[in-house]
Amino acid sequence: MNVIENFLLDFNLSWTASKYLPIVLIIFVWFLIFRIILNFKALTTLIKITIGILVLFLSLTSYFIFNPVYTGDIYNGGEIIETKLVFPKQKKLIVIALSDCPYCHQSIEILNKLTERNPKIQIEYWLTGGGFDAKIKRLKSKRIDVKQNIEIDESILLTEGVFPTFVLSQKGKLVKRWTNQSFGSLALDEIETFFD
Repeated sequence: MNVIENFLLDFNLSWTASKYLPIVLIIFVWFLIFRIILNFKALTTLIKITIGILVLFLSLTSYFIFNPVYTGDIYNGGEIIETKLVFPKQKKLIVIALSDCPYCHQSIEILNKLTERNPKIQIEYWLTGGGFDAKIKRLKSKRIDVKQNIEIDESILLTEGVFPTFVLSQKGKLVKRWTNQSFGSLALDEIETFFD
C-alpha cells in the first residue's frame, strides 16, 4: 500500500479503486504529455510515437516496480473449503500466521487500515507453532486479538503451508479462505462488505 493508495482509501474509495486509480491517472497524464509531444513540429511522426511509447512504458514500469499488482488484485481467489478447525461464533477475520514471518508482518499495515476504515471488523491473529512474535503480539487492540494456535496439523492443511492465510468465519464455520498468494484488493472489498 503506497501513499497514493492510502490517500484514496482515506476518501472512502474501495480497495480496488484505490489500487487501480493511480494507474489510470498515470495513463491520463501520459495522454496529456503525448498530445504535447505531437505538437512539436521539429520531430517526425515516428520519433513522436517512439517517445510517447517510451514515456508510457517507463512511467508504468517504474510505478509497478514499487507498487506491484498481485494475483489477488486481478481476480478474487477466495475459496470455500472443508476444514475441521472450529472458528468463533461471531463474524471474524482470522489471520493464520507464523512467528517472525515477514509476509505476516506486512499484513499488519493492511489490517490496521481495514479496522480503521470499518469499526465493525473483528480480527484474530492465530499465531501458529511455537515461538514468540513481538510484532504480532503488539497488535492487541479492541478489534485485533492475538491467540496461540495449537491446531497445527489442521492449520497446515487449511493454509496449504502458505502464511499468512486469511479466513472469514461465522457461526463457528469457515465462510471463505484466501492464501497470501490470492489475497488482494478484491478480497479486502469482499471482507468490508461481509462486515457491513
